[in-house]
Amino acid sequence: NDVTWTFTAPLSKAALEFNASNPAFKNYDQEEARTFIGKHGLAVRAVGIEVTNATDAYKQAVASGGKGMLEPTTLKDEDGKGTVVMAEVRLYSPTSDVVLRFI
Repeated sequence: NDVTWTFTAPLSKAALEFNASNPAFKNYDQEEARTFIGKHGLAVRAVGIEVTNATDAYKQAVASGGKGMLEPTTLKDEDGKGTVVMAEVRLYSPTSDVVLRFI
């Protein structure tokens, strides 16, 4: 019953240019994050939940009418030994910017 909070925020444009060739997470879009903050201020964009199988959770959510935002994607740590699958579906309405993240 532990709760883990993880927060991300876009880097400054100078930092983005410095690290553009090696992003930590290739699907994280700095400009999209800036647009979200410009529209909503500092707010929650993704709510993540740990599930037994992120691929199955994503497929079930989409089959039930959810809008897929990020298909199941495998992330690996730097040495390639640790992996995690992550997927996202849109929360709330078709125009919502908030996603449910299966991990």
